[in-house]
Amino acid sequence: MKKLLSIAFVIILLSACNSLNKTTETKKLENTNWVLISIGNEKPSIENPVTLVFQQENKFLGKGVCNRYFGEYIQNEKQLKFQKVGSTKMACPNLSVESNYFNLLNLVESFEIKNKQLLLKSKETTLIFESSGDSEIQQ
Repeated sequence: MKKLLSIAFVIILLSACNSLNKTTETKKLENTNWVLISIGNEKPSIENPVTLVFQQENKFLGKGVCNRYFGEYIQNEKQLKFQKVGSTKMACPNLSVESNYFNLLNLVESFEIKNKQLLLKSKETTLIFESSGDSEIQQ
């Protein structure tokens, strides 16, 4: 009987560890800060870095080439969708890079975090960000 209970205890313990591993596989984006380093294989030719900050309550904000932007996001496991994206409307050089970035942000379907890089993926391309070091990537 003791052997049977011991085996049952080990099985329950292993099941608990397995489910714990599953919940930590998907990283949470909340309270993380990023800097855009490339759009697909192209590095944006801009002076000021494009930033992206994921806040609490599924809000995000950032600075584009010259305009600030903001909105809401939905994260479900590795799926990610930006919505209600808005921005200021200042004119500046390289505005086409910023417009392209905003359009691609609206097309994002999923994400992956590898080696302190955030990859925002869509059917069109991948936006690649580096951690700005201002926050910890939650696991």
